[in-house]
Amino acid sequence: MTIGEKIQTHRKLLGLSQDELGQKLLVSRQTISLWEKDQTYPSIDNLLRLREIFNISVDELLGIASEVNYNKKLPNEYYKFNYNKEELDKFFKNDLINRFLKQFIITIILLFIGIYYLTVPDMSPVSFTFILLFAVNIVSLIKGISVLRKIHVNSLFRVLSSVYEYMIFDDFIKIIVYRNNEIAHETKCYFSDIEKIQQFDNFIVFQHNGLLYIMRQNELKENSIFFSYMYNNPAITTESPVPVKLRIISLVLFVASPLTIIAAMILILFVSVDNSLSMENLWIFFCLTPVPVASAIFGIIMNKKGYKFKKNIIMGIIITAVLCIYGSFSFVFNDFVDHSDEMIVRTESILKIDIPEHKQIVTQDWRSVMQTTNRGTILITSDVFFEDSAVEVFEKELSENNKWLKTISNNMLGITSSYAQSMAFDYTLIYNIDTEEYNTLPSESGMYRFINLLYNSDLNQMKIVEYELDYVN
Repeated sequence: MTIGEKIQTHRKLLGLSQDELGQKLLVSRQTISLWEKDQTYPSIDNLLRLREIFNISVDELLGIASEVNYNKKLPNEYYKFNYNKEELDKFFKNDLINRFLKQFIITIILLFIGIYYLTVPDMSPVSFTFILLFAVNIVSLIKGISVLRKIHVNSLFRVLSSVYEYMIFDDFIKIIVYRNNEIAHETKCYFSDIEKIQQFDNFIVFQHNGLLYIMRQNELKENSIFFSYMYNNPAITTESPVPVKLRIISLVLFVASPLTIIAAMILILFVSVDNSLSMENLWIFFCLTPVPVASAIFGIIMNKKGYKFKKNIIMGIIITAVLCIYGSFSFVFNDFVDHSDEMIVRTESILKIDIPEHKQIVTQDWRSVMQTTNRGTILITSDVFFEDSAVEVFEKELSENNKWLKTISNNMLGITSSYAQSMAFDYTLIYNIDTEEYNTLPSESGMYRFINLLYNSDLNQMKIVEYELDYVN
């Protein structure tokens, strides 16, 4: 170690900046910088002052006595390691997981959200954005893994053919690397110069001058100075005391918990696509509660074992509560939905039409619900679903019956229901219950009750809407 390196090392050990050391010596920061770069050297007076500040001898500062003492002094600890391929492959896998696990989970989430939005009408641009982000992430992930794999393969032969010697003294480690029984690399690493320390299962890896050095944790002395330094310097220590498998389980449960909400929505959407029973199918939320419950239980068990998994407990409890609240809606609003054919019978009686035999009807009473629509007040709606065979004759009658309109003229828009603009239909009918007129504007202003029928021949679905409208002539 040069004089400049010694000055820099001892300055850092005292926690002094170049400015602060310069003030103590009555010299500029630039002078200290030139010393540390070995471009100039301190005078005898400055060496004497440095001796007092650093509390070391001038000989040691100049490196005269240190090498002699170093050669005579025995290390406090001595370790000799060589590594096999299985160990290095395990180290590589652990490093791979630590580097890319979060990015992999984020990539899967992006794909999941993108697929979800594909099922939502008019959300294709959003879906495309998420799938594009997924593609970018997956390319980045593959490239990163490929680069790391290449580094591992390139260094595998070199490490396998090497023997590593670690001699630990009071404030530094001497590292000697032998290859083919000859010294291939030798360095003296002061503890204060260690850049980063990290644990990988049984491995402790520390970085010095950009190079990584591996030590087997279970072969270090129980009271090793290395442990003491590592645990007392959290700023450079990145500990991973939790087994990799537990960390993976924790992360998967943590991420999967909120995704259960999206999964439940997708399941409800698919289950309800043929019968519009989305409200009644909310019980599906209950079916996915085992995931967040498992996350919470896992967190509790791990915390009792001394691991920190509070995030799993918090996330598990929150998502379980949300799923239960949504799932309970299917029971809370059970009276809001009716499956009787009363609305069909009433509509047939009032409009003097025949509606085909239905396979499913979902009637909802909106009279107790606060509404913000400016297209009248919705009273009752019914979604009626038919079999293909049941509508063949009915659809023929629709095309021949002048009561049914294929389009709504502009002057008729004022008396249609709000669903006429939001729902795709092939035929529609507007009936004024008070005036007993079909598809006709009232002659006078006033409050009228209407029935609006909307039929979609592709879906074999009819929507019956009963509503009140304050018409102004």
